[in-house]
Parts: sequence; C-alpha cells; structure tokens
Amino acid sequence: MHHLPKCFKVSGGWIYFWSATIILSALPTSAHADTMTYLDNGTIRIGVDLNLGGVITYFAGSKSPQNIINSHDLGRQIQQSYYSGPAPYGHPVASWPGWPWNPIGTGDVFGHPAKVLRWSNNDKEIYVKSIPMQWALNNVPGNCWFESWITLQGNTALIRCRPCIPLESSTGFFLMMEITPLRIGRFISSKTAGRLG
Repeated sequence: MHHLPKCFKVSGGWIYFWSATIILSALPTSAHADTMTYLDNGTIRIGVDLNLGGVITYFAGSKSPQNIINSHDLGRQIQQSYYSGPAPYGHPVASWPGWPWNPIGTGDVFGHPAKVLRWSNNDKEIYVKSIPMQWALNNVPGNCWFESWITLQGNTALIRCRPCIPLESSTGFFLMMEITPLRIGRFISSKTAGRLG
C-alpha cells in the first residue's frame, strides 16, 4: 500500500498541505445526474457532483448500477474535511455545541452546498477547486479552498487532495484531525469488489 507523504509548504502567504486518509461509505444512493461529471476506465466509474462542492458522490463498477457512496446528508460523501481550534468556532448549531473550525467539501449541516470555483474533466483526470462550508455553521463558507485531482488505475481511484488556508486565517489554529480520501477500490471487501466488476 502506497501512502502520500504529509508535506507543509509556505509560499506566497498561503499554507499548502497534502494529506491522505481513506473514506469509503458503502450505502447505495442516487446522484444528481444533471450536475455530475464522471471518469470511467472500463473497470470502475467515479463521479463528482458539481452542485455539491465537486465531491465524490458516485462510485461503482463500470457495468454496475450499484452506487456505493452514501449521500444521505452533506456530511457523508467522499470529501475533504479538516478540524482545528478554536472550539467552538463561531456560533455552531445547538445540536453541535462546541464544534471547532471544520470546513468540509460538500456543505454544512443546514444543507447549504459548497461552491465549485473551477473544474475540468479530460476523461483521464477530474480536477476540482472549491470553497468548502463550515459544517456546524449556517451558510458560512470556509476561509480556505480545497483542490482535488482524481484519476483511475484498474480497480482503484487515486485522489490527491490539497486544502489551501490563508496564513491570516490559520493564526491560532492547529490541525486536530483531517479526513481526506486517498484510494478507493483496493480497500473494498472482496464481496463489494465482486459487485464493482
């Protein structure tokens, strides 16, 4: 198993850091067909929803209609999510008291989606740049942006992620935990992999 190294680089007043963790949700759901863009290599098919911050909302075998991504609410898709102080950050919803700074790639607990700034799909790679939303706040964009690059290799989706945080935004912040996708495909059980092709 190959893991991307964590790197920290300060350049031009911005902090860039790369990190990798695995997220995979195995409940089938539907995707927004008119706002999706896909990659398909004949083995697997992956799709991002451009109305939901460009995060992954579809993953299946090329010949299978079985989407294994859970999109029950805006906190479940395969997406970047970062946690840091201060806690509480702003005025979180009552059901999430004391919730820290937490931009996520899909949208907030109130259902406001993240915004895609730029995207491309050349049938080999999907690129998305977006402004995430603060999970526990009502319609508050993250004071950062997310980038992701998705490619396919055999039965594996390779996802490279980069959160970009202005230095002035990160004063007093410390990274508590990150949740970012790296690879999906090889980490699926053999039972699920059989359904994927």
